[in-house]
Amino acid sequence: MTPTHIKILSALALLMGLALISGGRVRQGNAMQGQQINRVSSRTLVVLSLIALFAVVGGYFFQAPRGDEGPAAHIFQLAVVAALLVGALFIGTAKWSEGWRRTARPLAMPAAVLALAFGTLCYLEHYYR
Repeated sequence: MTPTHIKILSALALLMGLALISGGRVRQGNAMQGQQINRVSSRTLVVLSLIALFAVVGGYFFQAPRGDEGPAAHIFQLAVVAALLVGALFIGTAKWSEGWRRTARPLAMPAAVLALAFGTLCYLEHYYR
């Protein structure tokens, strides 16, 4: 890992830690802040999952074949790790008193896109070419 990767992951880990420390229990005055963090983290999950999918597709169809992993593989790995950390942030700031179905609904699209990215990666690694 390069120092840049370590800085990015440590910043995301810090955000996740702050969310988990609060444990979703937000004081009355900061309730809007918790909802905003939750909303931003759900949108960030969508973006990170799409980045992972496009990195897989772009890495196989638009790059010359090499013996080693290219930059698309590193982008994919960083996007997946960041999605896990942001997902923990989402779970930490979620309002679970509203019911788990309503609270977990924003996770459906990112989960499906990440599953598609991993499925595409598996197909392209083992069966394509």
